[in-house]
Amino acid sequence: MTHITNKGYRIAFVNTIVVCLCIITSVIIWFDHSHDGYKLLFLHPLTFSIAYLFVLSKKIHQGNKKLFFMVFMGIASIRYVVLPLLIVLSGHYGGRSFIEPDQASFLKAILLMNYELIVCSVFIGFKEWRKGKKGAIKKPIIETSFEALKGYDIGYICFGVLTVVGVVTHPTVLLSINFIIPNVFAKSIEYSFTQNLVIYFVVVFKQLLFIMVTKKLFYLFKQSKKHQYITYNFLVALLNILTYFGTNRSDIVISAIVSFFLLYKLYGQIMKKYFALGSIALVLLIMLVTSARDNASISGHTNGLLDITDTFQVYTGGPYNVAIAVETKSYFPEANDVSVLFFDIFRPMIGVNFLVKELPFQYSNIFYNKRLWLDIDRRSQILPMIGQGNLFFGFILAPLFSLFFIRLHYYFEKKVAITKSVEIFYFVNLAIVRLGFFMGQNTMNMINDMSMNLVLFLGVYSLNKLTKRQVIHKKHVELNKI
Repeated sequence: MTHITNKGYRIAFVNTIVVCLCIITSVIIWFDHSHDGYKLLFLHPLTFSIAYLFVLSKKIHQGNKKLFFMVFMGIASIRYVVLPLLIVLSGHYGGRSFIEPDQASFLKAILLMNYELIVCSVFIGFKEWRKGKKGAIKKPIIETSFEALKGYDIGYICFGVLTVVGVVTHPTVLLSINFIIPNVFAKSIEYSFTQNLVIYFVVVFKQLLFIMVTKKLFYLFKQSKKHQYITYNFLVALLNILTYFGTNRSDIVISAIVSFFLLYKLYGQIMKKYFALGSIALVLLIMLVTSARDNASISGHTNGLLDITDTFQVYTGGPYNVAIAVETKSYFPEANDVSVLFFDIFRPMIGVNFLVKELPFQYSNIFYNKRLWLDIDRRSQILPMIGQGNLFFGFILAPLFSLFFIRLHYYFEKKVAITKSVEIFYFVNLAIVRLGFFMGQNTMNMINDMSMNLVLFLGVYSLNKLTKRQVIHKKHVELNKI
């Protein structure tokens, strides 16, 4: 009883601190903003405080924490509290376009963002209420429920051999692999279809190799109780994180989150002392990758506050980027054609993309970047989810894409909760964490990333499961003969 009371006081204290910080931030923004288009920006922290108090805090403080809500909470707090404060403190009300959005577009963007958070929070609250009424039917996964940690991963080994053959016959693909320091030569290389396929194989096998080694080390730990195997497993996880492809920082962060989360599920509280070291390594890696990206700094590395504001603006779908998305519709009326919506959904999907890639359509993100850069041919910026929704469905229905991906998260969570497979747990959680970034992403990013993580893996997983059953069946037959 005392423990419950103390926990209640602790939750109340944390909630009070968060709400007070939001109110203080809102007051600072109200008095210090110097751009008429941002006069409603003070609403962001207030809207977040309401969403946090009535919905999000309940998910954060519950015993069985979910990766999706932890990531979503982190992105939302940056987008609605930290970023608005940084915009005002840095005076960075603009962005990267030579033609800034007009005042009305900024105001509409801010209202859209607040509307998105309110609708998403209400939807999450409704889903949680329904789950509560149904009751906990299935137990959440624990390390002891993982199947066959000592198993026959012949399917994975065969896939690994095939991957090695691909690398040997196409050695250039090794330049796409980074270990700690980004490869400076990778940017100048254009890969063929076959080479890209080999890279895809390498990406998946790298993670399967991490899982196979993890299963072996965990089995040895369960047999001997020697903590040295935990250290070995942590080092293997670091190798998995420090070996990456491209310079997409969110991919690196997602890999780190899921790798550490898997170890936490396997080994429990003892992993917390390792995570501090892992977090330091991750921060240093992100700094290295950032320095390697030529276009990452808007100030040319002369103003850190300006650079971090611009980075948050891009990766969380800030008001400037949403305002650009609002104007995309007026600059390019053809951008909300049904053919563009079709392409947004199916062109990024691994497998289906081969059937539709020759169609004479364009992504909405292309139109968005045309509005952003106008006379510069560049495609590096991300159309925010709410801006994409507004483009196709108008203001009222703009959060539809966001609601779809929240609903998809609940489907994936249900699968993770009942799985007995370490592989399924790991790869599906990669998709779940990506879903937590939805506010700063769009359908193209989400669909491409999920299909990249799941399509080939599920095929290899099914093959491995089939071969494993056959090996086990053969052994049983031989034992029965004896």
